[in-house]
Amino acid sequence: MKETTLIIFPTVFEANAPFSFLGFQGKVKVGSVCETEAADGGRLVAIVSGFGTAATKKRIDGAVKKFAPSHIILAGFSGTCDESLKNGQLIYAAECEKISEDARKLGGQKCEIACVNHIALADEKKSLGGKGFRGVEMEGDLVKSAISECGGENVKFSHLRWISDSVESKIPMSFFDSAMDFETGEMLLGFSRIAKQVLKSPTLLFELVKFSLETAPAKKKYDAEIVKILRSIKK
Repeated sequence: MKETTLIIFPTVFEANAPFSFLGFQGKVKVGSVCETEAADGGRLVAIVSGFGTAATKKRIDGAVKKFAPSHIILAGFSGTCDESLKNGQLIYAAECEKISEDARKLGGQKCEIACVNHIALADEKKSLGGKGFRGVEMEGDLVKSAISECGGENVKFSHLRWISDSVESKIPMSFFDSAMDFETGEMLLGFSRIAKQVLKSPTLLFELVKFSLETAPAKKKYDAEIVKILRSIKK
């Protein structure tokens, strides 16, 4: 029986490039699913789960039950808990040796990645760094829970994250709250939402421009490297 690899992308921002590579037709959105064939004749399934919310857990649980994967890859961006890590740096924790090898070839650094159920700001990132974590995200525990709940002792979990911010980011929590739909797990970054937040806090515009300039190269690097990893799985 051919095996299935399930790849989970939390947001549309993270899913666009890989879904395009996999041949997905139409607009990518939270809940989108793309199925294709892997190199060994098995099945490769990609989903957009949403960020770490109850709705996201339902999507991940549903995908794990429906597709019964032998390997799950969670891929996307993360905050950093280590000042030495630069934007765009790949960090990983993989139970699959092939994924580990692919990540190492891309200059990835194997490490512990923390999972929290909220946006971690600077002080918390520094605290997590002091505990040995190098990255922090919001979906890892949801994947582990889905594997446990389906009795998947033989399911391998590979976690790939690209650093997309810095520990000294000064973007206020209120901005993230306004941009995140905690019911659906979707990111809402429309112009009107951003404008409202800038009017409330004029210095936010400077921080957002700074953040955008810093993370644009990281997004380009992420798009290229996640496609390289997918190409390795498909070839």
